[in-house]
Amino acid sequence: MNVLFVTAEASPYLKTGGLGDVSEALPLSLASLGMNVRIVTPHYRAFDSYIRNNAVAVRRRIPIAVMLAGEYIAAAAVETIHPSDERITVWSIECPVYFDRPGLYGESGRDYPDNAERFIFFNKACIELIRICAERGEWTPDVVHSNDWHTAVIAFYITKVYSSMRPFDRMGTVFTIHNLAYQGVFSSLDYPLLGADWAHFTDSRMEHFGNINFMKSGIACAHAVTTVSPTYAREILSDDQGFGLAEFIRHHRKKLTGILNGARYETWSPEKDTLIPSQYSARDLSGKIACKKELCSQFGIPYQEGPPVIGIVSRLTMQKGLELVLAAMSDILRRTVVLVVLGVGDIKYEASFSAWRTIRPSRVGVHLAFSDERAHLVEAGSDMFLMPSLFEPCGLNQMYSLRYGTVPIVRFTGGLADTIIDRDSDSKEANGFTFREFTPQALLAAIDRALAVYNDGPSWKKLMMNGMRTSFSWDDAAAQYSKVYAQAKNAAALRKNKKRTAGKPKKNRKQ
Repeated sequence: MNVLFVTAEASPYLKTGGLGDVSEALPLSLASLGMNVRIVTPHYRAFDSYIRNNAVAVRRRIPIAVMLAGEYIAAAAVETIHPSDERITVWSIECPVYFDRPGLYGESGRDYPDNAERFIFFNKACIELIRICAERGEWTPDVVHSNDWHTAVIAFYITKVYSSMRPFDRMGTVFTIHNLAYQGVFSSLDYPLLGADWAHFTDSRMEHFGNINFMKSGIACAHAVTTVSPTYAREILSDDQGFGLAEFIRHHRKKLTGILNGARYETWSPEKDTLIPSQYSARDLSGKIACKKELCSQFGIPYQEGPPVIGIVSRLTMQKGLELVLAAMSDILRRTVVLVVLGVGDIKYEASFSAWRTIRPSRVGVHLAFSDERAHLVEAGSDMFLMPSLFEPCGLNQMYSLRYGTVPIVRFTGGLADTIIDRDSDSKEANGFTFREFTPQALLAAIDRALAVYNDGPSWKKLMMNGMRTSFSWDDAAAQYSKVYAQAKNAAALRKNKKRTAGKPKKNRKQ
């Protein structure tokens, strides 16, 4: 099966979070199943830097002309080979006016004001790339898999606008919701940029309280919809976690599947990690002490043998439950612990954590930036990993933490509920600590339970070993996606056959 994986970001070229990781790992696993996978993503400035710094060869450039607001805009698909698997072709849509910018989606905490135009352009460029390749008799996808609001409009184009045209008439579409909180809502004044009939601007497709909702169009128009964990698939059907789309998603629930993301252990594993000062394994944990010492050093904290280090690697946003941490900070620091925070985000969280670093420099370390190297070091050098999320579609850091013997403390929601088994459960596979209520008191209670077990050496080591043996393979996720792709392809073929037979006069039965 030919699969075109469309995404706004993809590691190792560029990423801002989990979407970038998924957009590398899932295509690689799909290719290992024998699928012919190609990735298409915008050609940001960071993409260009990666190609230049890593001597990635450009195979060719495919000229593209995209009609936008009555004018043709010149672009190109830059074709390269994925650095981790030569079987995967990567196309990046190059258009400097939209993508040659310092940020992917915005700068200084603010979105670019023309994001609607930028990503409508990208979606239309992907459609044009498919058309050109088909016209030349080259590679054409059987299924197009789009991800999050940035690429949701592709399903609308394929199934509604170009559904009667080749090669789109039999093309299956899959849309994945990575985070329903970010839906791509824009003014209806941007609708003409789509180049679509106003008849499509309805509540059943992409209109939402008078605005355009990109995410809604993907849910409505794709043949199959997935999200990134089974629990999150159930949660977004509820009004409190549906972010205004719960009723709409319930209407489309028959085509919704929750597939748990995996962890790419080729990159995130202490036995293989080249970004940490000392590798280690479940059989020999001695390297973890060296990592802990280096972690304290890089965060400006005096190393001590006794206190456990609690690590946080996160976007500093409301979703991540950081107000719980800040509300409980005085009480947390009354315990014998060290806290390290790595991340960037809302200014109020950055300022608050920075203030605590100033107040308690021997107990709190903060690095306000995204650093892949330091993220690996926090995973390897911490004793515990804190994820008190208000909601968490899947989460990857808790999976990484388990493999590094860093025990997660998480709120029981979304993918965190699907991956962390509480120490106080009856399961012999317990691997962390969970709490349910979104309160500072519940968070503190979970930390206290973790500290009690930490002080019992054998019990703590057993918990670490359970985590290090836990495996969340991308191969399992890829196998589930392959079934969804087949369903989407069949749904597309069935729809075409229905259109073909619609309106034909029925043959009279012989009396």
